Amino acid sequence: MPRQAVALVFTGTIGTDTTWTLDDSPVLAIGGISVGGGVTLTIEPGVEIRFISGSLTVSGELIAIGTPEQPIVFTSDAATPSASAWGGINFVGGGTVIDTNMDYVSGTILQHCEVRFSGGIALRSPTYIANCGIYDVAGVSGASGTSVAIYSDGVIVRDSLIIGGSTAQHNKGIWTESRRVHLVRYGQELCMGVRRLPRLA
Repeated sequence: MPRQAVALVFTGTIGTDTTWTLDDSPVLAIGGISVGGGVTLTIEPGVEIRFISGSLTVSGELIAIGTPEQPIVFTSDAATPSASAWGGINFVGGGTVIDTNMDYVSGTILQHCEVRFSGGIALRSPTYIANCGIYDVAGVSGASGTSVAIYSDGVIVRDSLIIGGSTAQHNKGIWTESRRVHLVRYGQELCMGVRRLPRLA
């Protein structure tokens, strides 16, 4: 099947509130993309973001809410990609707000998203991840090569498939330095604060 033609090409810093719609998809990221502090990038269901290289760094907020039928996909632009074909997603600012049931209220969120062929996800600010698939990754550098490295309190990971890195040495799903990380499956909290959890499904 022929690959879909690129609709939007982007590189550099997003300095104002921006929405990527299905009409913009696929978005081709040339080099790194940064979401500036105080800025919100909203990605609508069904959008695919293809990286030639570089990472997505979020200092503001990223609101990426897909659906089961139209997930949001972060992947490589390579025809035959390998793990770590692009740098992954780094959350370094912003944050998320949850209620007493640990349900999302506002702020940064990845829901019904796929993150593939990357260097993984590094969470240095509170982030809400739900119903996501994170796999085909090489792993976050400096965090035992895990697919998701958590450095911040206030992270929620629920009902997601996270598969470890691509090598025997780097094959862990989640690694954390925080003691306030909530892992939730089907509404039940599995644990709070965990190191090197191989898989959450």
